[in-house]
Amino acid sequence: MKILVVDDHPLILGALAALLPQLDDTIVVRAAAGASEAVAILDGEPDVRLVLLDLGLPGQRGQDLLADFLLDYPGVPVVILSATHDDATVTAALAAGAHGFIAKTASPAA
Repeated sequence: MKILVVDDHPLILGALAALLPQLDDTIVVRAAAGASEAVAILDGEPDVRLVLLDLGLPGQRGQDLLADFLLDYPGVPVVILSATHDDATVTAALAAGAHGFIAKTASPAA
């Protein structure tokens, strides 16, 4: 299963690229530091099965990017990965169509 991680922090990208394949050896992680790179991957690799999206990308409104991904790639679930995880942010993301929400403060087991 191919997972696209969209985050502007190299440490997060590297950590998830190392962690996720440990959960299942069929997981392949693709990484994008921004929206345009993510779109290029999604357009060029139709076998992406999940997007983990940071809401706090520089120069982007996270909720707008979420809406764009859901509209342009309707078969690909988007789960939010964010340092901001107050009730309003989580509720808004889920109401907008995110398939889940993972706080960056969550443990690797979560």
